[in-house]
Amino acid sequence: MENPPNSESDGGDASPPSSRPISYLTALFNVLGGLWTFLIMLLISADVLARAAFNRPIAGVPEIVAFSIVCIVFLQLGRTVELGRVMRADTFQASFEKISPRLNLAISALAEFGGAALVGIIIYGVWPRMMNDYEAGYFIGTPGIFTFPSWPLSAVVVAGAALAGLQFMLRAGAAIQRMFSTASARNSQ
Repeated sequence: MENPPNSESDGGDASPPSSRPISYLTALFNVLGGLWTFLIMLLISADVLARAAFNRPIAGVPEIVAFSIVCIVFLQLGRTVELGRVMRADTFQASFEKISPRLNLAISALAEFGGAALVGIIIYGVWPRMMNDYEAGYFIGTPGIFTFPSWPLSAVVVAGAALAGLQFMLRAGAAIQRMFSTASARNSQ
């Protein structure tokens, strides 16, 4: 049985009202990732059919699939974060939820900040490469058979990681807000 995204165990409300535009963008990226997955499945099926029926593979399919997997993951990462579906070890944190809900929310906030830091490191590492690939005009593939500029792939990674980072920060803020609202509710009793 799955926990709803706004349960206490995941650090707070998954989509605070102030994040609606970001949520729409996250949903758009998720849909684009799903469509891209569907198109890749069609391309692979067409390549298999072309190989089997005509002994003529479609040029560039291995390269397209290889870079598509990375792009699809980063397009859908923000939505995964928004819904609280990023894989993590909840056993440690769940033990604190029984002892102190505030401590549990503090640990949740730290985990969300950690996620934001990790995607920040990804952006920091990919951005210079993307700019270099753009300026130098680098391509992926085999010249004369299939080539594709490499910088758009890095741009998808940067955009997807940035969106995931925003979602991590929103979730951390929601956990902190709930932590203080829990404290003020206890103090007023």
